[in-house]
Amino acid sequence: MKKCPFFLLVTWLLFSCNTPDIGEFNSDFIGEWQSEKYNAPSVGGLAQDFLTVDGRNGGLGIACQVNCPFCNCLIFQSGRVRINTSTNRIAVGGSIQQIMTITKEPFINDDGVWQMEINDLAY
Repeated sequence: MKKCPFFLLVTWLLFSCNTPDIGEFNSDFIGEWQSEKYNAPSVGGLAQDFLTVDGRNGGLGIACQVNCPFCNCLIFQSGRVRINTSTNRIAVGGSIQQIMTITKEPFINDDGVWQMEINDLAY
């Protein structure tokens, strides 16, 4: 039982060293992002994901009402937006309920529009 607090401390130290605020890591993440619409049987139809980053803080809405940022979301989290630079995963707020993988960092696509991919879903 005494190993558990030590293990948690070591894990926290390892992950905290590689997790800057996402705006410090790459300022291109700052802004309001929305995913493409997708079929979400858990909400009974089409849904969208929304991510807002203002530098340090932000909000994440999963399976939200289409074209309505953060409305009727299946999951909503807010707080610091951190990135683990060694695994390219981001987390919003203090919870680890939704840890997402950045498939492609923000870039300007062929249509001249900013885009990124998280969990292989285009935003």
